[in-house]
Amino acid sequence: MKAIQQLQIGKDCKTYQQTLQMLKELKNAGFEGIELNSFMLTPLSFKIKTLLKLSGMSIGNCDRLDWHRLIEESHLKVVSIHESIESLTTDRKTVIKRAKSFHTNNIVLTGIRNFNYQSQEEADKLISQLNEIGRELKSESLNLLYHNHNVELMRLNSGKSFFEYLIEKTNSDFLNFELDVFWLVEAGADVSHWITRIGSRLKLLHLTDRGFRTTKTSQNSIQKSDCVELGFGNMNLESIICQSQRYGVEGIVVETHRNWVEKSGFKSAKVSIDYLNKFY
Repeated sequence: MKAIQQLQIGKDCKTYQQTLQMLKELKNAGFEGIELNSFMLTPLSFKIKTLLKLSGMSIGNCDRLDWHRLIEESHLKVVSIHESIESLTTDRKTVIKRAKSFHTNNIVLTGIRNFNYQSQEEADKLISQLNEIGRELKSESLNLLYHNHNVELMRLNSGKSFFEYLIEKTNSDFLNFELDVFWLVEAGADVSHWITRIGSRLKLLHLTDRGFRTTKTSQNSIQKSDCVELGFGNMNLESIICQSQRYGVEGIVVETHRNWVEKSGFKSAKVSIDYLNKFY
């Protein structure tokens, strides 16, 4: 399944009808699904929305829209929902109810804050929690996936990376993975190695490209790279996509975090899907 991350188009969501038209255009362009974020599905305070905007996660009016109706009318499928560790540990019934209301069986843990990825003690505690959460979700016919950023490549005192330890110590019956390849590359890691290491536990893939836009200072000998649309950067996307397909990946989620063409996540998505359509 080819899906778009809700956060990428959040800034472009203004009114219900405008958002519905945008989702329909994405569907017609080739997207089959969307990945939702729980914090974007219910009204947020002005303060929280301002903090999100300042951190680079502007969500427009997403939190004021009826996403159940938008999904139904746009004919997109919900490939998964991102949830916080707090919700998964203290409000699991709501998480389960939300996933079932959107007819998805994938719940993704992402973005753990105030966590020491170099602490063996904290790693062991989290792994125990994830095995327990995953066991309960499985009893409800739901899957728990872990979404990485770059901090998982930090090393424990043993010298092993947190990510390697997480894969090794979690129960494959109760935890699988949504691999974000951009953040692996950002951390200097070999994407192919990690796809192989995760193997059949790889259920979803987050995909963007990394490269450059032409700037007035392009004559300089060193430029700062950033996100770009699929096929416009330097990542070996074809190899990544083909390798993930061999392991039976269920969905590829486009999420270009920033640096969008024409400063629009929506327009960026329409460029990226043209590349992804070559493989699906």
